[in-house]
Amino acid sequence: MKYKARDGWTHADALRLAHPKTDEADRNAVFKFMVDGVLAEGEATGEALRLLQGHVLALKATSDGDAAGLMREYRLPIEAVPTHVRGAEVYRMALETNGVTWTLRNLGNLARVGLLVPGNWDVITGVVDRVTNEQALRRGRIHPIDVLKALLVYREGRGVRGSGQWAVVPQIVDALDRAFLLAFGAVEPAGKRFVLGLDVSGSMDAGLIAGVPGLTPRLGAAAMSLVTARTEPQYTALAFSAAVGGYGGQWGGESRA
Repeated sequence: MKYKARDGWTHADALRLAHPKTDEADRNAVFKFMVDGVLAEGEATGEALRLLQGHVLALKATSDGDAAGLMREYRLPIEAVPTHVRGAEVYRMALETNGVTWTLRNLGNLARVGLLVPGNWDVITGVVDRVTNEQALRRGRIHPIDVLKALLVYREGRGVRGSGQWAVVPQIVDALDRAFLLAFGAVEPAGKRFVLGLDVSGSMDAGLIAGVPGLTPRLGAAAMSLVTARTEPQYTALAFSAAVGGYGGQWGGESRA
C-alpha cells in the first residue's frame, strides 16, 4: 500500500522474478493484489486482507472526511490514502495514530492543510508536547540531526520540494530548538576518546546538505561534533583550514589548531 513502485520497479516485477508459491489463501490474495490491484471478495479474511480492503475503499474516497473515516475504521496509514483527498481531516487522523518521527517529517504538511497554524492551540500544544517528549525521542531513536533538519525546513516556511508554503508558528520553532538538545539523550556514548577536527574554511559555507535550507556543510559539521561533545566525556575539538595560498587560504584561512 505504501510503496508500490520505486525507480521503475513494481511489486509485480519482483514477484515475476521471485516466482513465489504458497497454499495460504491470504498470502495468495495479497500476491494477486500486488500484481493486478484486485482483491477478490471472500477469498480470505486475515488482517492483511482487511487493510487491503480499506485501501481499495480509500482509493474511491471523494472527500478527506470519508478517507479519514476509513483510516479510523481500517487503521490505514496515510500512505494508503490518495494524495488528492489528503486534507485536514486525513492529517488530523494521521497525527493521532503516528509518532514523533512522522510528526517531524510532516510539520509542513500539517501547516499546509490548515492544522498547524497560528491560533489553533489544540494542535500546536499537541505537537509541542510530542516533539519535546524526551522519552518519545529516545524510543523513536531520533537523531539530533533529524530534529535540526525539521527545524531548518519548517522555519523556512516552504518545502524543499514543490511549492508548498505555510505560516510559521513561533512555538513550534522554539519546541524544535528544545527537541534538538533533548535528542542527544537518544545517542548512546561509545566511551572512546575523540578528536573533533572541524574544517572552518570559507568554502564550508557553500552549498547545502541534502537540499535542506540553511544546512550548510559548516553547520552540519558543527552539529555532528556537538552530538559527540554532548555524549562523550573525552574529546578534543580542533579547527583547521588550508594554509595561506591554498584553497581555504583564498578565503582568508590558514592552518590553525
